Amino acid sequence: MNRKRVLVISLLIVMIFYFSFRGILVGVTPGKNSPPSSSAVLSYLPHHECPFNVNITLGSVTITFKVSGLNKTLNYTFYGQKGSFLCFSNGALLYAMYPGDPGTDTYAVFVTNSLKELWKGKFKGLLSPLLYSNGTLLFLKQGSEESNVRPCLYWVALRNGKLIGQVCLQEKHGAAVAGVRFLGGRIYLATSTGHLYMIEGDNVKRAYFDSIGGITVGASIKLDVNEKYLAVAYSFASVEGKEKKGLCAFTSSLRKIACKSLKAEPQIVKLQGNTIYVWMENGERRAYKILTLQR
Repeated sequence: MNRKRVLVISLLIVMIFYFSFRGILVGVTPGKNSPPSSSAVLSYLPHHECPFNVNITLGSVTITFKVSGLNKTLNYTFYGQKGSFLCFSNGALLYAMYPGDPGTDTYAVFVTNSLKELWKGKFKGLLSPLLYSNGTLLFLKQGSEESNVRPCLYWVALRNGKLIGQVCLQEKHGAAVAGVRFLGGRIYLATSTGHLYMIEGDNVKRAYFDSIGGITVGASIKLDVNEKYLAVAYSFASVEGKEKKGLCAFTSSLRKIACKSLKAEPQIVKLQGNTIYVWMENGERRAYKILTLQR
């Protein structure tokens, strides 16, 4: 074999390696400048104080809201096992649901600061508010593999309670949403079936990270994302009693870079540049550097 042929073959091997190389996760020692292990839940909802009092009473199958102020009292009773409320600059949203049962409905009413009912309605499915922006409230309709319910996102106008947009995830046999993040107008979701979704306007992109097979009865998924990368740490349990734990790195546009298995359940995951920090259930902290040719 002449030198020219050897050179061509070597060049081809290098090119194949270059274009097929996704990347790797390299374990490193957590540095002094690593992020704190705070597990505070990120909130994308308003934190206004209501100018009136809201008392919630739990019945056997109902939730009663008592709203009082300005020498007035309003009472609302809805079916449900959990009641919550959110205060906005112009009033409050009261809602009742059955946690853990995606086949039930969610009831809601919006009361203005002058204690007037703006709207009242019933939404099909187990809904919880995720994000408020420019007069629109984003709800997550939770799904379930066991009940064969597909999760959806609903955009609702706060001024009248009307549905103005929705996206349902491409889950053939249903799935639970177990992780949510927002970044620069994008919505990132992780499901119990091992899929990641990136939603931006009307565009929906899906990528697979891992799964356990069969029906998943327990899924703990932690997400973090920055302008370049997305990290997903997970722990799955199946109805057959199997378990799987791992960590995957993606680009922020959902191109898979690399994955690795973990021995302990991850509790917190944080990205700092191209380094992923993971805190385990046994108290151990680990760090992994993302090395990739992808952009």
